[in-house]
Amino acid sequence: MRNRFLRYWSLNVVLAKSSGYRYLLGFPYNEAEQRRIETIGGSIPGRAVIIWLSAAVVIFIALALAGVIGLMVPALTLLWPDPAKMPGLGFASVMALIMILALGFGMPISIALGGAVADRLADVAAPAWEPGDAALYAKIRSQFLRLAAIFSIAFIPGLLIYISLGVDAEWIGTVLHAATGAIALFGLLCHAASRRSRKDA
Repeated sequence: MRNRFLRYWSLNVVLAKSSGYRYLLGFPYNEAEQRRIETIGGSIPGRAVIIWLSAAVVIFIALALAGVIGLMVPALTLLWPDPAKMPGLGFASVMALIMILALGFGMPISIALGGAVADRLADVAAPAWEPGDAALYAKIRSQFLRLAAIFSIAFIPGLLIYISLGVDAEWIGTVLHAATGAIALFGLLCHAASRRSRKDA
């Protein structure tokens, strides 16, 4: 699991850089780490990229739905059986928790499981870890957790403002679905740009 997560996150970084993104917000790496990421991500064949992108998106959506149905809805029902008495802060806090789980854990799991599907269907053999890979993996995982915490904490006051203004919160699900689709489209565009640049080279 750790090996696949490191490999396919590295692929994501490589695809982003090939499309002109020289810096990923929240995911800085020094020169040695960047070279290793490029080596790992660049070793994944093109036939596995589309499979990974598709599988990762489907798995992430499934995990997000499971989190909402299996955790968020029961938690809200248990804490506030009467929805009319649900405080805005309570709802925002539960939503923030779901976001932390989705971004901090669901997305890395989706990346790794999507990589497992790609490895199997594209018949890709995972290379052995090298010294320093464990530390790089730990750094990337901490980056995901830190970014998830920042986004979730910032999400609470924003949602409270919307609630206080009487704005319908149904837009949240629409935005999450649109963001997932945008991520998938971005990945496909990155892959296309990467293949084009390789052909030109």
